[in-house]
Amino acid sequence: MSNLKIKEVRNYLPDIVLPRELHPFLPSVPGVTLFIARCKQGKSNLISNLNQRSDMYGGSIPIFETTYIFSPTIEADKSCQGYFNENLKDRFIINTDMNKNEAILKDLVNYQSQFDRKDPDNLPPLTNILIDDCSGFIKRNSFISHVSKRYRHFNLNIQFSDQTITGIGTSFRKMATAVFLGKCFNLKEKIAILEEYGDIYENRLESVWNEAVKDQFNFCYLKLDELEPQVFQVGPEGFRQIDYKKYPPSKKNMLMEVDNTQKIETIDNKKC
Repeated sequence: MSNLKIKEVRNYLPDIVLPRELHPFLPSVPGVTLFIARCKQGKSNLISNLNQRSDMYGGSIPIFETTYIFSPTIEADKSCQGYFNENLKDRFIINTDMNKNEAILKDLVNYQSQFDRKDPDNLPPLTNILIDDCSGFIKRNSFISHVSKRYRHFNLNIQFSDQTITGIGTSFRKMATAVFLGKCFNLKEKIAILEEYGDIYENRLESVWNEAVKDQFNFCYLKLDELEPQVFQVGPEGFRQIDYKKYPPSKKNMLMEVDNTQKIETIDNKKC
């Protein structure tokens, strides 16, 4: 029976080599990173830090050759004005016309496909896609949903930002390698997030999340692509890793009971 052991298959594809070393706390590249937080919690500020700072993804030796930004609100967001720096116009390509999303993305994927993923001397450039505040423009079977399932084939990194997890497509939620969570006051939204990621953290996520975001402009960051999932508090004081196993499990059944109670009350109000 020893001959039936499953062995690791040799990898004939070249490794994706980054232009420089990344801090191990940062979301891995390439990957799919989600940012979920309501307005005025510092979400855009956090993303701008990640994409522009030299100790993160930006600087004189950027991790990404180009970042394509799709956002209908970026021009009015004070935290995003750094993207419009004249010296960075070739690094950040900004689109505010959501009707052009599909065409631009298809052109990008066609361009990336011209390179050879098997040739270390002809790899597609590492490219970032930031989709911000445009969940209403992303359809269930949209092209970007297709790309999110095959991002590594095209050497693409994807960042998706929205105010609710329900505004983020299923493919993004399932493929996520990192998730940043802001403070959540909506019970149904919290239940949806805990149902999506709670089991990964042995049903202890609610307690850790509440602790991580108790101060303003802090986020609970889930690093999901490690053998052992990690969780961090991220904010003005930096990245602080948290041992989630020290926190008590959530009363999951109680959450579901509250949700069901709300549904009953809604039905009763309709009858009245």
